[in-house]
Amino acid sequence: MNDTVDIERYLSKKDPALGCAIRIVRAAKGERLRPPHSKDNVFQSLVRAIIYQRSSEASGSTVYSHLEKIAGGKLAPGKILSLSVSNIQKAGLAQSKATYILNLTHWFDANPKVAKKLPAMSDEQVIDTLTDIPGIGLWTVNVLLVFKLGRLDIAPPPDAIIRGIAQIVYGLKSLPSVDFIRQKTDLWRPYRSIATMYLYQATKLKITAADIRRGHSKIDEAGIRSGT
Repeated sequence: MNDTVDIERYLSKKDPALGCAIRIVRAAKGERLRPPHSKDNVFQSLVRAIIYQRSSEASGSTVYSHLEKIAGGKLAPGKILSLSVSNIQKAGLAQSKATYILNLTHWFDANPKVAKKLPAMSDEQVIDTLTDIPGIGLWTVNVLLVFKLGRLDIAPPPDAIIRGIAQIVYGLKSLPSVDFIRQKTDLWRPYRSIATMYLYQATKLKITAADIRRGHSKIDEAGIRSGT
């Protein structure tokens, strides 16, 4: 992690609307956003990403813990290989996610040498390698790259979620195009991961386009009034 650069200041200069979102989030969170250190290994990180997708953090954590109990301890390919899709579902997962986890497990079991090299691969190599596994998409691999491997310049997939966030931040009347998203994310290089973290936090705080125009939110205002 490069702490010699003021990443928030850099991003704010490159993209003033993003800068407003960053200021609001920092006021609410009280600290800079950085990928937390993960104690999971690569396999565990990917399983966790599958489980957490479109789930709350609390719900995802509960399901992950249930899966560990079913598998008999810390998750590893050897432990999950003995489970069926229906066994994995008992952790609280849909059939599709259970299938994706089993697909991932079979790949790790069949490709141990390649799996071991993943942390040393380039971003593009990791993406190309893992998205060949059925059910493993770009979002899942991006989570690994940012939160396990600490890659700072991972672009968010220009899907409906990120386009919806961009519509709010940039005060647009309709969802922006994929090209618009790519143009904006190009401005954030080489810190696209950090910029994306702020955008996702902005949605969790329910920041509105009006908040961006004012440069602060109701949460921000409450903090100012209380002196925090």
